[in-house]
Amino acid sequence: MNQATPAAVTESAELVLPLLPPRDLAAAASACRALRAAAAAVTTRRAADAARGLEPLPIPFHNRVDSKPYAYFLYTPFSLARLSPSASSSGAQPWGGAWARPPVPTWPRPSLDGFTSAVCGCACEAGECGGPRCACADAEADAAGSGPEGGMGSLGECGDGCACGPSCGNRRTQRGVAVRLRVVRHLQKGWGLHAAEALDRGQFVCEYAGKAEPRPLLGFSAPKS
Repeated sequence: MNQATPAAVTESAELVLPLLPPRDLAAAASACRALRAAAAAVTTRRAADAARGLEPLPIPFHNRVDSKPYAYFLYTPFSLARLSPSASSSGAQPWGGAWARPPVPTWPRPSLDGFTSAVCGCACEAGECGGPRCACADAEADAAGSGPEGGMGSLGECGDGCACGPSCGNRRTQRGVAVRLRVVRHLQKGWGLHAAEALDRGQFVCEYAGKAEPRPLLGFSAPKS
């Protein structure tokens, strides 16, 4: 049997290793020197961007507590993750490959499993969205203005039922992460999202939608009494 050349191993590894969770990635790295180097490159790229290149700005991991380079989880820039049955069952999502996918606006959002949206949007002319005549104007936010509660209440904006497109100025939450963030590991609290730049009061940072998992699935032990 002919042995694969290091170049062939590396080429194949670039396709397979980004799909592996950390435990399987570590097992593959122990097979040979070429896979060890390829796995190290995947780990470095994962630690450099939790968003997997799907956002306008990278979200790096920062850990001075232990040797864990990153936290492993599925990521989507959309409000609703629509995974195929095979993807949802295996939980596989490419992360850490050498290729990069350019980020796109999170509009239009995926429909809810084929159900059409019942929300009626605006039909404003270009540049008029969010104004006093716009059906999507946020009356509560406008009333708060620049006072002490300004920017701390609700946030209304154009949506799927509107005539405008992704370039609309009233779609602040649909353009992905627009401020520099990083995921920092804390000794007591674990991983947490931190701002890596100064933020204005009420400034939109990002949208977070997580899935609650039982503690055993997350690898946590039950608290001791």
